[in-house]
Amino acid sequence: MIADHWQGHVIFSDLTNDIVVGRKHFLVGESVASHASISADNVTALIVTYGSRAHLTSAVIRRLSEIDVAQIILVDNGSVPTADGTYQTLATELSQLKVLSLPENLGSAEGFSAGIKDFLANGKTAYLWVLDDDNLPDVDALRALSCVADELQRVEDCEDPVLHCSRADAREADAVALASGEPKTLSANHFMSFSVRGWFSAKLGRTQDQAIENPNEYVEIHRGSYGGLFASRSNIAAIGLPHAHFVLYADDTEYTYRFFKQGIRQFLIANAKIRDLEPTFTAGADYFDVSMSDAKVYFSIRNHTSLSQGLRHSKITYELNKRWLLSLLTIRALRGFFKSPSFTIRRCSLILRAIRHGESNNFGVASLVQFDDWNASRGLL
Repeated sequence: MIADHWQGHVIFSDLTNDIVVGRKHFLVGESVASHASISADNVTALIVTYGSRAHLTSAVIRRLSEIDVAQIILVDNGSVPTADGTYQTLATELSQLKVLSLPENLGSAEGFSAGIKDFLANGKTAYLWVLDDDNLPDVDALRALSCVADELQRVEDCEDPVLHCSRADAREADAVALASGEPKTLSANHFMSFSVRGWFSAKLGRTQDQAIENPNEYVEIHRGSYGGLFASRSNIAAIGLPHAHFVLYADDTEYTYRFFKQGIRQFLIANAKIRDLEPTFTAGADYFDVSMSDAKVYFSIRNHTSLSQGLRHSKITYELNKRWLLSLLTIRALRGFFKSPSFTIRRCSLILRAIRHGESNNFGVASLVQFDDWNASRGLL
């Protein structure tokens, strides 16, 4: 792998639903974290699923039922009919489960946007807990979040932080952040989160390699993922909805980075653990793997490149990082060219177009359907 992790706001001011915490009533948008510890009956969980993943999603739903959260919103983002039937059966069995069905797979940004919008408009709880459909939280994960929230209020004077569950067993960035105490962030002048300095450090064995057995209890971060995001209603309302034009990949990075830009503090919590039930695609994987879809390659590169643009403070450093990474990708391409020349040429063309679109913030391809049409029309090159 070349890098470990290549990585208009909508404000809902017209919502007036009442929510109750203890004996005090709060209006939607009012902070509640400073008034009560987090309890399961004040939490709504949000899951987005698609395709034939009912075996994974069902396990996550049952775990959330075991934790006894007040409500579970499941966004069915174009699942196969058999999976849809499974979810409807679960909804009959579990009173707290609500299924929102989308007509087709609209991408993660649209899926999570639909769920967050429903939570803001119709939900009654103070907190939202966001999970991918293969994120199985530990039984004690919510209790761990509550304990650290209380500690942050007491020690850090932070009354309403955004919290993130740890996926350190599968996400090296989480493990390194907790071990080092240094935040996950978006760095200036990196190209798709790649830097020559970081590459040399990895090659020379100078990457942070602290003992993971004794991580920090929590670490402040600047960005995170959908999977494990835990936030109050007021913090969610402050940043609005995910940008639909990102479609998939890096939409969660952009979304959670908004908290940081607005001065809302975020923390990664070591003991609030989530286990991924299947391997997760990570930006920076082998883009010349024939099994990787064109859509994954395009949206991952375009969106990560776009995120790099707002942090370009030195053209020379940015271009150095970019050209170095492209040279590494060229070496990969040459390795695959002799096995499959037409595929390699077409994939190179796709990568370069995705970079151009990202650098110009061209989001004209704003859905999976649009991508399929655009991709089919571009021919070999």
